Amino acid sequence: MEIKINNNITIWKKYNPIIESLKISNYDFSDVEYMSFRMLGINPTKIYICGVPYDVIPPIYAIRSRNVEDNYYRFIYIQINYNSGEYYIGKVNRKSFREIERYNGSGLKFRAKYKKNPTQFIRYFIAACKTAKETEEIEAAIVNEELLKDPFCLNLVCGGGGTSEHP
Repeated sequence: MEIKINNNITIWKKYNPIIESLKISNYDFSDVEYMSFRMLGINPTKIYICGVPYDVIPPIYAIRSRNVEDNYYRFIYIQINYNSGEYYIGKVNRKSFREIERYNGSGLKFRAKYKKNPTQFIRYFIAACKTAKETEEIEAAIVNEELLKDPFCLNLVCGGGGTSEHP
């Protein structure tokens, strides 16, 4: 199932939740992967940003993605407003997962829109990183000059700026 948000953002889900809800009595118990995903409530999802696929990290896996070397959680995420088609891509580096849940983004344009309609945005983790420098490199690869030209993009500057080189 594909959901086209705008020209640069498309979401692909392996199972269509509406069709799956109609199949309740027709389970194929021989498909172990399918049954496991259904029981855990996981629907494998990819987000295509400018045609490049990124696997969405389900919350059940995200919470287990702590870096064992320094106990930090590091993610690249995308916040999508399904109503308007607007989106924001950012990075987050935090010590606790509770801090990650509370953090929504630092972009000025995004924060203004989010503050008005927080329930309209849905966040997806699209990459788990080992270091702060890695989050900056991946964000820089995604949020580039071309992406900033998209009127639906709420990022104001190219990605990659940050604090990995500073205390």
